[in-house]
Amino acid sequence: MADSVDRVFVHALNTVKKIPKTGASRPPPADRLRLYGLYKQAMEGDVDGVMERPSSLKGGQNNEGLQGDELKRERDKWDAWDAQRGVSRTEAKRRYIEALIDTMHKYASTTA
Repeated sequence: MADSVDRVFVHALNTVKKIPKTGASRPPPADRLRLYGLYKQAMEGDVDGVMERPSSLKGGQNNEGLQGDELKRERDKWDAWDAQRGVSRTEAKRRYIEALIDTMHKYASTTA
């Protein structure tokens, strides 16, 4: 079962790679963040122990005194990943696939 989830997950990732990085055809930020959080959970597991939440203080583990929009963007990504805490990697892959399909259905119905 996990094998089939892995195959579909890889196909989903390849589909996402084809979405333009800029322009009106991108899913809204909330949907992109949800997909990001599920992706990170599927690939790495819980964020705990991997990295600290980004802060504006210098000397943090994975940030060098981020500020403004960059700090908010990195915190939003961290929070999206942390929201998936406790979800198994296989379940995160399933949820990623479902979220991508939902996002694509929404996108297809709003651009026609």
